[in-house]
Amino acid sequence: MEGLEQVSKRASLLLTGLVLVAACVLGLAWLQGMPPQADEHHHARQVRAFCDGDLRLDRKITMVPGWHLLAAGVARLTGDCSLLGLRRMNAGLGLLSGLAFFWASLAVPSRYPGLRSVQYFLCPILFPYQFLAYTEIGTLLLLLLAAGFLLRGRSVAAGLVVCASLLLRQTNVVWLLLVVLYVLLAGDDSRERGGLVRRLWPCVLGLLGFGLFVVDNGGIALGDAQAHRAGFYMGNVWFTLLLLALVFLPHNLFQLWDKRASLLAWWRLALAGLVGGWFLAEFGPEHGYNRFPGFARNALLVSAENDLSIRAWLLLPLLVGLFALLVTRLQRPALCALYPVALLSLLPIRLIDQRYSFPFLALFLLFREDDPPPVEVAGVVASALLTAALTRGLARQAFLL
Repeated sequence: MEGLEQVSKRASLLLTGLVLVAACVLGLAWLQGMPPQADEHHHARQVRAFCDGDLRLDRKITMVPGWHLLAAGVARLTGDCSLLGLRRMNAGLGLLSGLAFFWASLAVPSRYPGLRSVQYFLCPILFPYQFLAYTEIGTLLLLLLAAGFLLRGRSVAAGLVVCASLLLRQTNVVWLLLVVLYVLLAGDDSRERGGLVRRLWPCVLGLLGFGLFVVDNGGIALGDAQAHRAGFYMGNVWFTLLLLALVFLPHNLFQLWDKRASLLAWWRLALAGLVGGWFLAEFGPEHGYNRFPGFARNALLVSAENDLSIRAWLLLPLLVGLFALLVTRLQRPALCALYPVALLSLLPIRLIDQRYSFPFLALFLLFREDDPPPVEVAGVVASALLTAALTRGLARQAFLL
């Protein structure tokens, strides 16, 4: 039986890999010829400077330039420091992140690692970034590798990988807290495999190093620091709930129907009333960058700010996302550490952007319990259709991300 299981895993990995490669080829064909998009200007300019031996940090680059140094290294090896070369490199990182998701799914364990991995790769808001010169895909690759180690009880390796991800985005420091909380919540099982200090020393060093960095830098952001001051902002929390409702719609509808009786609990209705009132009172652009024209999210935010009826319509998907979170079970109780850490990752950021939700959405998809096979298949189909529509609009420059 064990031999048959190994054969099944290898066949699933092979089939998943073929689907991901096919989707990657299509994505490159659709998007590689586009003019530079938004922050691609800054990232490409920084990489070109590194390629030319100029190690000064571009004033518009807010993060530690690990991705840029990697990209410059790859560009020097290939002799191609063009924007197209950077996009192709990111496509390779995207494929690796899909395989990392598959590997992590085996440790959850999911019965459908292939379907889950394809849904991750085809996530409508994530898919285009795999073919653009942005840093998020490299970050997701490392966070998924860290999750795979953590689920296998290898917290030291998980902590080291998250520490490595700080070289791409220093804000990844919050995910060190996920490793810490998971080990603590795992209880006696974690203590049997070694003392807490021995298991969590990379996280302690990473948190201390981040603290020293903030003191020395005078803040979290490197470049464009005035536009990225930390504070307490709900905008990305609301936006993430809206995205959750959209990108996992088949799962959400199944969960709400399957657990419909529990939705009427008084505390859930009270929470919905509180969240709904808060959302209606404040949802809208919180940052000057959210008023730039041409961006799909900015158009939604400005429209919602100016029209209460639009906020009222958006309240329905927001509550779908909220209730789906409340009734969806995760594979292990300790994985509930995802929720407070994800909230901490979103609250300090004033600029509302779908990219800030990527780690939470990817890890939620990884950690949640399996749905019945038809629902899992419907999730892949829905993602593929919505991704095709959004990618087509992006390729035709109908809007910006």
